[in-house]
Amino acid sequence: MLLPFKFRHFEDRTLLTSEAGDFLFSDRAIVERILNGALTTEERSRLKQKRIISEGDGDWRVKSLAVRARQITRFAPRKINYLILVPTLRCNLNCSYCQVSRVDEDAIGFDWTPDTLEKLDRFFAEHAAKKIKIEFQGGEISLRPDLIRSVEKIAERYSNSIEIVACSNLFHISKDFEDLFKKENFFISTSLDGNDAEMMRNRTHNLAAAKRNIKNIRHVLDTYGAEKIAFLPTITEDQKKRPEELIKTYFDIGTSGIFLRPVNFMGFARKKHGEAKAGFHEWEQFYRRSLDYIYELNQTGYFEEFYVADLIRQVFGDESSALVDFRSPAWFLQNYAVIDFDGTIYPSDEARMLTRTRTVDLSVGSLGSGLDEDKIAALNSTAIHQINSDCMHCAYQPYCGIDIIDDLSRYGRVDLRKSDTWFCNKQQFLFDWVFEKVKEKNTKWLYIFSKWLFRSNNPPDNLEVFLD
Repeated sequence: MLLPFKFRHFEDRTLLTSEAGDFLFSDRAIVERILNGALTTEERSRLKQKRIISEGDGDWRVKSLAVRARQITRFAPRKINYLILVPTLRCNLNCSYCQVSRVDEDAIGFDWTPDTLEKLDRFFAEHAAKKIKIEFQGGEISLRPDLIRSVEKIAERYSNSIEIVACSNLFHISKDFEDLFKKENFFISTSLDGNDAEMMRNRTHNLAAAKRNIKNIRHVLDTYGAEKIAFLPTITEDQKKRPEELIKTYFDIGTSGIFLRPVNFMGFARKKHGEAKAGFHEWEQFYRRSLDYIYELNQTGYFEEFYVADLIRQVFGDESSALVDFRSPAWFLQNYAVIDFDGTIYPSDEARMLTRTRTVDLSVGSLGSGLDEDKIAALNSTAIHQINSDCMHCAYQPYCGIDIIDDLSRYGRVDLRKSDTWFCNKQQFLFDWVFEKVKEKNTKWLYIFSKWLFRSNNPPDNLEVFLD
């Protein structure tokens, strides 16, 4: 009995994948032999192990695929366990790549009010999970540490495990804000674009201010430890010419890796950074050069590229990805939501950006009016790659997702051929790059994959998990 499978031809080999994500490499004629029933005994045995053929309907392989299909498509009751909140749009910097419309630090009318907090309380009562992660964005949240405390008090009434992440530029650290750093469940996420000159160019527009900003970042790192703070760059056209410089900054400061992110196409930044509109292949050149340098760093320590490492754990560790890009069905508003400064609710932060730039209104309700279930259902109906004609035959479908928000931002539609989209090009490149290492049995890279898989500088020596 032949089970669903997918394949992708490489130069001299063919990759086969099952619906469950099992994989193997064979010669390029393997598909023809499968369809013509001309497999050898050894090939039949291998394909059974990989859940591509089975003995019949009662075979455990069939049942395991059915269980997996039910797990993927089962819609669980709505319980939000990841909530992004934007209590203020006011900001004390004017970064060149700001994604949404910020307002001046002294502006009035762009902060949450007591009435907003009362409505948020009702939202928590109805939708909050017992274990929840709350991420504060802005604007600049350090301007309103009191709102962080108010939200935490609300969360404590409905959730018994709360993690808080404050996305802050750390340009100014008040005593009230720093008092929060001492809490075990409180973490900082900040932008670090490189050295003083790079921070000045992108963020502070003043060298003294850039030096102060980096001094504050080092203060948090030195005082509270690397586990308290996470760093994210936004990579501009100029930085793409010198990836080693940026990556070394992260390595030297003591981080465990870097998330290589281009200027976001979805927000206002694309008006100032034309490179956000460029095709994927230009970004691919930068990515390859970056990965080559990350390879060198891993010869003496542990350093990962977060997106690729997440992919490695998804493919070889059977972990659920933390990234919405890898979710299909996306199940918008099932366990993740964004609430803006005015109480408007969005299915993702990228959806908020598209709405703020007036590209398309992707809001799905508000704290006052509640959720628009029809609009949520309409979005979800387009975010299922298992039924997308371009995705259903792709060898990487078991590990991938679908990003309709990115498609809407770039092309104004969700029905464009996926192979023509930026997102699909990025995914295909990364999966090809990873599986090339597997195909070649490149043990040096596979050992690095093992480090990322086990999140350890001393992983098990056995590399069989990467071999077919």
